[in-house]
Amino acid sequence: MKKALLFLAATVISYLSFCQEKYTLNGYISDENGEMLPGVYVIVPGTSFGTVTNVYGFYSLTLPAGKYMVRFSFIGYQTVEQEVALTASRKFTLSLQLQPVTLTQ
Repeated sequence: MKKALLFLAATVISYLSFCQEKYTLNGYISDENGEMLPGVYVIVPGTSFGTVTNVYGFYSLTLPAGKYMVRFSFIGYQTVEQEVALTASRKFTLSLQLQPVTLTQ
């Protein structure tokens, strides 16, 4: 009897976790001149969620409902971290600024 109740409880818990609402965060990433940036990393630190912009600078990331810190990074540009609360699907478009590089001898 205990095994049957334990199995039932585990089944209900796993069913509820799969039934979480999920929403999509998407948009375009460009540079300060409006040129779309392919290959920008879009990640949620501390999770396994992430993606990379396509050749048009577009990204799409589907996440369970919640509040997340999203990091946008690309070599040669300043990294941007933005807090996003997903209670519905939303579009977030961003322009990255060049990261000044100083060469020293």
